[in-house]
Amino acid sequence: MYRIAVCENDSDNTWFVKKLLEERYGNVLVIDAYEEARDLLNDWRSAGKPLQDILLMDIHFKYEDGIFVVEELQKLFGRICVIFMTGFAGYAERAFCTNPVYFLIKPLTKERLCTAVDKAMERIRKRRGATLVISEREGIILIPKDILYIESNLRILEIYGQNKKWTVKMKFSELMEKLPPHFVRVHQSFVVNMNYATALRGHKIELPGEVEIPVSRARYKEAREGFMSCFQGRVRDK
Repeated sequence: MYRIAVCENDSDNTWFVKKLLEERYGNVLVIDAYEEARDLLNDWRSAGKPLQDILLMDIHFKYEDGIFVVEELQKLFGRICVIFMTGFAGYAERAFCTNPVYFLIKPLTKERLCTAVDKAMERIRKRRGATLVISEREGIILIPKDILYIESNLRILEIYGQNKKWTVKMKFSELMEKLPPHFVRVHQSFVVNMNYATALRGHKIELPGEVEIPVSRARYKEAREGFMSCFQGRVRDK
């Protein structure tokens, strides 16, 4: 099941879009309707997590425009499956900066609308297959390749990406069960994504951005084997 938000300030168009979606997808789609894109933005902010899987977003609204709202949502929550729909092709260049699934020009047809939604669903299916649900309650769903390393402080985990950090209350052992094998625990307090390790010098793993992670004596062998395995894999791929 997928949840889609139809953000459209014309009630007749909203009814038309909902009718097409219900005819094509039935119970596969749960449809939420918004007359103002800023209301969707406020709902996501209040919840602290994405509330829909797909956004079917008009661009022209009375208040904030649809592209601005998507940009704000991406700052807060990262990747979003958005389909823009508008009667003005001139918005295309700005809209494409948000990496939309599709850009639809009104008037909509059932064929083009369903093609766009099918494509969004396929993107979500691929993403779900490659995603790591850290905490459903806190809305932390990550792609393993976005994680550089993880640091533990008692039961608080700090998950570091290249440009962002997530904090979750969780046992290290629980998280390790969810991680793919190239994540190696190199210290009581650190797990490293060895796909990003650039060097193992002494008892330190080097990562991009001049990050150095300590390697304990007890875990040195495991760290070295993990580093060499990923390093050799990168060499073979070249």
